[in-house]
Formats: sequence, structure tokens, C-alpha cells
Amino acid sequence: MSTRPTERASMKAQLEEQARATVAANQKNQELQEHIEKLNDKLENQEAESERKLEEKLQQFKEEESRKIQALRDEFMAALQENTQTTLAQVKDI
Repeated sequence: MSTRPTERASMKAQLEEQARATVAANQKNQELQEHIEKLNDKLENQEAESERKLEEKLQQFKEEESRKIQALRDEFMAALQENTQTTLAQVKDI
């Protein structure tokens, strides 16, 4: 009969250790879950910032290209006007 209390005490100790291990594992899982959520939030913020910067660069590119096109139009129109005036002057001289 003396082994009974020892077995019982041993089983109780094992159950208590399992309970502590379960609590510790649950706490670690909770910490990891919170860490994952923070990383996901950080990733979302970085993606949003990257998207914003990309849109900003695209807008700058469009504006720059528009200015270049307008400069070429202005140059072409000036050359066309000069050519027209030169042609009219030549015709007038004939």
C-alpha cells in the first residue's frame, strides 16, 4: 500500500508538469501570434507606403513626359511658323 501514494504523487506531479507546460506553450503561442500580427501590420504599412511612392513616381513621370511633349509641340509649331513665313517671303519675292 505504500506504493499507492507514491504512484498517486507521481501522477499528480506529472499532471501538474503537463499543466504548466500547456500554460507555457499557450502563452508562447499567444506571444507568437501577437508578433505575427505586428509583422503583418508592418508589412501592410510597408506595402501601402511602397504603393504610394510608386504612384507618386508614376505621376512625376507622367508630368515630366507631358512637359517634354509640350516642349516638342512648341518647338515644332515655332519651326512650322518660321518655315511658313520664310515660304511666304520667298513667294512674295517671286
